[in-house]
Amino acid sequence: LMTIRSGKIAFSEYIPARMIHMNSTPGKKKPMSPVLKRFAALSVIPCLALSGCVSDKAEPAPPPAPESSPAPETCVPAQPETGLHPQAAEFLRRQPAELAARQMEAIREARNGNPAALAPWRLTEEPLLPEGVKILNLEYESEAGPRALRLFLPESAAETPRAAVLYLHGGGWVLGSIQRCSSFCAELALKTGAAVAAPDYRLAPEAPWPAALDDVLAAYNYLTTNADDYNIDPDRLVLAGDSAGGQLAATAALKEFETTEEKPAGLILFYPVVTLEPDSRESWKRCGKGFNLDADLMEEFNAAYVPDPAQRKEPLVSPLNAAPESFPPVLLVTAEYDILRDQATDFAAGLRKAGVPVRVRRYRGAVHGFITFPGLEIFFRQGVEDAASFLDGLGR
Repeated sequence: LMTIRSGKIAFSEYIPARMIHMNSTPGKKKPMSPVLKRFAALSVIPCLALSGCVSDKAEPAPPPAPESSPAPETCVPAQPETGLHPQAAEFLRRQPAELAARQMEAIREARNGNPAALAPWRLTEEPLLPEGVKILNLEYESEAGPRALRLFLPESAAETPRAAVLYLHGGGWVLGSIQRCSSFCAELALKTGAAVAAPDYRLAPEAPWPAALDDVLAAYNYLTTNADDYNIDPDRLVLAGDSAGGQLAATAALKEFETTEEKPAGLILFYPVVTLEPDSRESWKRCGKGFNLDADLMEEFNAAYVPDPAQRKEPLVSPLNAAPESFPPVLLVTAEYDILRDQATDFAAGLRKAGVPVRVRRYRGAVHGFITFPGLEIFFRQGVEDAASFLDGLGR
């Protein structure tokens, strides 16, 4: 939520919706005033205009790690040379104490035969969605039976078939849901005119690798097979996701190429996991605790999704190990203060060396999770803008 104070934009405290389950009906939010619409649509808001709106100053943070190749674009959003953005600092300050430790305990209990331990962590808030977007609650058939797929369509009619995005939520393959990414999907559909689909997929540890990947491929096949029903152009279908969802998007693109020698039109990856092997890169060491994705928690996610360490080097688990020419054009967005930053940058370097078109964006002062966690609005909005620009470049 935003308010205007003394000519500045202030991002007020997020007021969560009631906790609900996956089968709930999405909400709608009231129209914004023209002034708020104008500011919410801005892709870049200078840091000087934001300083003091959420917190008086940035919290102390470790200095950025040295750049790796290819050098990412670091100018968006505008940001001081070091330190967390005030929104990120305030977001971290509001995190419950020992959150990661309690999540790790629940994952271990689930891996030891008590999946009910994860139930409280899998309850998801249904977000308020923008007007102008039509939502179809569909089903696709996976090998485990029917699963939910939510399709976001602009209410304005399209004269020609639309581009489409299959968006995969994050959550370490253990947590997360369609609701977690619904705000982004709706905003992207509204911004671009594309059809954006978010599938439910099986979660670990009850359904370890490759169950989630198989479900994603089934959802991808559903969209291509039924493209005419939803006025979708199957040749302009993009895979996208954040965190573990980014890993699923990349590995689904790889599997599709291995199986059919066809590629999706592109990949949109926000702070993706690209390797489940041990990581000793600089960002993993410097940002391993206290930046919304702790290294110990990530290792628990890895173990839940792929219990056999020997399998974690497989390209369909760790796309960093895949032949880079197998991938389509990529937009890769990282957060400055995120353990996954440097592995993703290395992935981009391999793509570029192989001649794969790749655009790398690093959001300075950002932490992991800005696509799905409320309270990181400036980075969320920039993510929508960058994804829309990427789709434009593909000829949406």
